Amino acid sequence: MSKTTAEPKGYLAGVQARNGVIHLVSSGVYYSFNEAWIKAPFSTGVDLSPSDLAPPGDQTVFANQSLSLHATVADGFVVSIQWQVSTDGGATWRDIGTDSGDVGIYSGEGTATLAIDCVTAGMNGWRHRYVASTAPGNGVPSTVSILTVNPSYFEGPSAIVADQSGDLYVADRAAHAIRRITGVNKTHLFAGSTAGQPGATDATGTAARFNEPSALAVRSGTLFVADGGNHAIRAISAVAAVTTFAGKTGESGFADGAATIARFNHPGGIAFDSASNAYVADTGNHAIRKIALDGTVSTIAGAIPVFFNSPTGIAVSKNGDHLYVADTGNHAIRAIALPDGAVTTFAGVSGTAGCTEGAPGQTLLDSPSGLLIDGEDTLYVADTGNSRILEITASGSSRTLAGNPGFAGFQDGSTSSAWFDHPGGITMDSSGNLYIADTGNAVIRKIALSGSVSTLILTSTTAPTPPPDPDGNGSGNTGGDAGQHLPERMDFSRGGGGGGGGAPSVWFLFTCVVTTALRFRKKWFLDVVRENGGDGE
Repeated sequence: MSKTTAEPKGYLAGVQARNGVIHLVSSGVYYSFNEAWIKAPFSTGVDLSPSDLAPPGDQTVFANQSLSLHATVADGFVVSIQWQVSTDGGATWRDIGTDSGDVGIYSGEGTATLAIDCVTAGMNGWRHRYVASTAPGNGVPSTVSILTVNPSYFEGPSAIVADQSGDLYVADRAAHAIRRITGVNKTHLFAGSTAGQPGATDATGTAARFNEPSALAVRSGTLFVADGGNHAIRAISAVAAVTTFAGKTGESGFADGAATIARFNHPGGIAFDSASNAYVADTGNHAIRKIALDGTVSTIAGAIPVFFNSPTGIAVSKNGDHLYVADTGNHAIRAIALPDGAVTTFAGVSGTAGCTEGAPGQTLLDSPSGLLIDGEDTLYVADTGNSRILEITASGSSRTLAGNPGFAGFQDGSTSSAWFDHPGGITMDSSGNLYIADTGNAVIRKIALSGSVSTLILTSTTAPTPPPDPDGNGSGNTGGDAGQHLPERMDFSRGGGGGGGGAPSVWFLFTCVVTTALRFRKKWFLDVVRENGGDGE
């Protein structure tokens, strides 16, 4: 057994064992060992005082996320820990683990770390504390941790697009719906099922149905959706009327021709050029398709001898002479010269996953998806497998703009300290702020010009739905179109920036990584890649 540097205070023999295991905190270190090892008390009991207990700290999370609270006791004490909860504002308290309703919600209630495995909206305002004891009957409660639960309006946001007014449209792939966020952080369901039901119905607003919408683009007052599970491109008008623009809903295939004859297979990206031609990353067919103004669909890349592996994000250069494609299964960004269709690798090493940045040729990526290009042809990449946002200049030099490369989590703050969890979509507003569909965390994040990352705190509204701006910036999972002339983005200092919300403790962040968000939300994105031939890892 590990020993502390000073003689511990308290009755070790008086500590309660749980399933034959004793859990202790001493000198700031957590121990667990078999009770059979304990023969006698170390010393006489020494009472704790409230000043010996560090506060667990208030917590702010979103519904359906996870968190952990940590007990810390002053050096030299050997204690037992019992976590408690109050659901009535602190009027009454009970030991966690004594109610059958605690099963599946809490774990570690007798240890230094209490895990709340899935926070619900109904837990808003709940209070938690721990009681530390050095001997039976002398327990001292810690200060209270108040839980604030912000409502969550997303299940698996995969794409995001901003219009010129700053309003956002979000494709929630897991909820089969499109939501709108106004500039005052109000949100409402723009189109799709209120109950998360998939379908293929052409109708208006909540009567319409989608099936895993994966990408968005705005053009001439119409919102276009790459409706992956329906193998079609859908269009949403100013009054939220949904129609099928190309392909046949529910029928996958590979065919060029008129819009009604053409077939797609899990399209995962869409972008427009200045002439209003649409380009589609046809993920399941490993090809790049073009939809001309007259609706004719053709294949411009992906046939022999050039191969893609589950391409998703797509963006058009400022001058319209190149397409950039997130070749997700190949862990690379490919460039397609227009109009001849010559394909080259712009960033990453095709077929090799990694997490590096630097001079041209040094970048390694892991399952990149969302792309955005600004007015200086700087490319912003949602490097999904690495849970970071990468910036790549026109010359090919790269740097991590935000996120902890290779680590998934949830934390706001400066761009160098913020964490994402498998981000999917990316867009930019007219001021140069970036917005990220943080798929694994089921939230929308903002990267401000100041260099700070924050999470949008949204409230529900039933406001009317004015049309998308005809020159909306970005196209969510697929970048902006060449005619938009997005602003040149100001330089970030990765070491600068202020604080933010997000998760207040490392313990909460760690739990987020290893529990619900990472186990399930990552799967929605990677399943499509795998079933279409990509390795997804």
